[in-house]
Amino acid sequence: MDRGMWIALASQALETLDIDLAILGYRMAGDSSKASALTRLRHLEDKHLLAGHALLILGEGSAKPGDGSVVEVAESYFFRSSDPKAALEMHVDLKNWERALELAEEVSTTDLERAHINKQHAGTLELRGEYQAARRAYDIAIGLFNACLPRLLRQRERHVTGQIEETRAKCRRDSEHVQVFISYL
Repeated sequence: MDRGMWIALASQALETLDIDLAILGYRMAGDSSKASALTRLRHLEDKHLLAGHALLILGEGSAKPGDGSVVEVAESYFFRSSDPKAALEMHVDLKNWERALELAEEVSTTDLERAHINKQHAGTLELRGEYQAARRAYDIAIGLFNACLPRLLRQRERHVTGQIEETRAKCRRDSEHVQVFISYL
């Protein structure tokens, strides 16, 4: 079979969510990026989640923030899945920041996740020369980071304290072993 036939086979397999056959088709067609992307999806059991990802792979040429058809349908699949955060991740990957920020409020995200999204959005605005909007987005990100900071510091302090106690226990055991060794001399 020629490359076009393998791609057609892979596309048909993907439309029916036959991931293994789609992987084979894309590999035989020499499209290692799609085969690799599908390999990462092989473990998914949720058909809606799988369908959303498959749609993005099939329609990746038109999956841009300004062209809502593929993105909107994929989003609806993700929302019906066991992982609605996949819709948020899709919009972040596509750098569709306005929708990503809306979804960050809808799906359960932490302040830290929302801060990261705002920071990335601000960076994009800055690159476009929209400095006032970028400053507002950075201010929001800083506010969210500051809200998270006390909790993160407490978590870090607990972690470090645990490591210190573990090290002290090891030192006590080593000291006891040295005492036993010395007593045999």
